[in-house]
Amino acid sequence: MTSHLGAACRAIPAEWGRDQQGGWTPTRWFPEPHWEVICPECGDDGGPRELQASEILTRRGYYETQLEARAAANRHAVGLE
Repeated sequence: MTSHLGAACRAIPAEWGRDQQGGWTPTRWFPEPHWEVICPECGDDGGPRELQASEILTRRGYYETQLEARAAANRHAVGLE
């Protein structure tokens, strides 16, 4: 069983920009957000969903509530997902 302590949940951004180092940064969120799980240890760079591989999107999920996303991130962090 592998742990992924970097797993976290966040609201899904509606728009993206680039920061000074060229990395992705959210610039706007949806008024009623949905949530996803990000895990850098699994290769997720945290960028826009449309630029991610299908394996990353499967791991990110699409959660209606922050509570659901936190539970999924916790399960992933301890190696259950």
